Amino acid sequence: MTDRSARIVVVGAGAAGLSATCRLLQAGFSDVIILEASDRMGGRINTVKFGKGEDDIVELGANWIHGPTPENSTFTVAEEHGLLRPYKILNRFSETFIKENGEEIDRRLVSKALEIYHKLDAEVFNRERIGSSPNQNLYEKAVPFFQTELDNLPEGERKDVERALQAMLNYSRFHNGDELEKISAPGLADYVEMPGGDVKIPLGYMSILNKIAKDFPASTIRYNCEVLEIRWQERGQLPIRLVCRNGIYTADHVIITCSLGYLKKHKDRLFSPGLPDHKKRAIDTVGYGRVDKIFLQYKEPFMDPGFVGIVFAWDDTTKVTTSTWYKRIFGIDVVDNNPNVLVAWLAGDGAEHMETLSEEEIERVCTDILRKFLPGRTVPKPERVLATRWCSNPYTLGSYSYPGMEYRHGDMLVMAEPLCYQGVPRVLFAGEATHDRFFSCTHGARSSGIREADRLVELYSKRKAQARL
Repeated sequence: MTDRSARIVVVGAGAAGLSATCRLLQAGFSDVIILEASDRMGGRINTVKFGKGEDDIVELGANWIHGPTPENSTFTVAEEHGLLRPYKILNRFSETFIKENGEEIDRRLVSKALEIYHKLDAEVFNRERIGSSPNQNLYEKAVPFFQTELDNLPEGERKDVERALQAMLNYSRFHNGDELEKISAPGLADYVEMPGGDVKIPLGYMSILNKIAKDFPASTIRYNCEVLEIRWQERGQLPIRLVCRNGIYTADHVIITCSLGYLKKHKDRLFSPGLPDHKKRAIDTVGYGRVDKIFLQYKEPFMDPGFVGIVFAWDDTTKVTTSTWYKRIFGIDVVDNNPNVLVAWLAGDGAEHMETLSEEEIERVCTDILRKFLPGRTVPKPERVLATRWCSNPYTLGSYSYPGMEYRHGDMLVMAEPLCYQGVPRVLFAGEATHDRFFSCTHGARSSGIREADRLVELYSKRKAQARL
């Protein structure tokens, strides 16, 4: 086999798969294809047209670049191609916090609640605490922490600050990916937050992926090709065989970039021979989130100019049932550059139940909520509703990863370990859930794809060097 003639199959055309393929092609590998189960590229990035204007868009999946710094591999692509103009950093928590009776919470008290929340965040994400504290779920960590802080406030301020903190628990649910009882508080210390805030992409997140894939040869991506089985060591022989409904593909190396949700469900039938036990354990212990959005399009904006959004300060968000799923909605914001569209974020049990409802029912509930929290305003019914359904999508089965309650420091790296045959990496793993510092993020997905491509580049560079000896 010549230096760059290896046949490489990438499974999945999301940020990780596209980034791996781009790096391999740039390194001179010419026999690289992507098998994508769905009918589009992007994975959990999906920018679609929605709104009154011809160019109005919404993000069904990834929404921001987290941290506009040179270390952020997604930011560098966007910056290189001028995709961030006009440049806008998200101003988090600038919305109005409103109680269930329609009264606004005084901004001074909201600021106190945010200060308490950020103190909790700083303690949870302190990397000096990695592996040093007993496992505790994020809810168990947050509630007593909040109570201690509330006890130090004047009695007349406590109730509204507590309501604002209840709202921030809903923020934490969608920010971290799931019900707080499922998330390991010590495990979150593994995550590294990029500095600089969150940046929107004016043309949509897909504009970045389009740039990554712009020089791919025709037919590099094979759509509607779900991989059913990877026979990676069949009778000790190469090539690897990837069984799809529409045929069998062969490869010298495979890079798996499918979602963690898909791996969790299909890990036992996907690989032959099966995965080693320590790798299956890591797949099981890394949590996989449930986050959705609801988009509401109106004939015209019904809020005052300059309105950003509202946060729902529910009286109690401890538990939700199928009849109170909406209490997992953090708030409703105006979509950037799309003033006729509002977006609601929700997570956990509420998000999963929402996916079972019709858009007519979702519209009715959202309209009722807005009228409840905005009693002095005429709230019309939206013209259109679009709800994401990431949990029930058979190829994603959720949103993004987090450290689960059985998680151990280093489990993401275990997931990233390749399957080797005779010392050669044959099946490699990428995706945001395999990045030990940037899990849950698009830049983690992209960097992991580059990491695995570089693993193969290094392998063949060493072979070339040895051949010269």
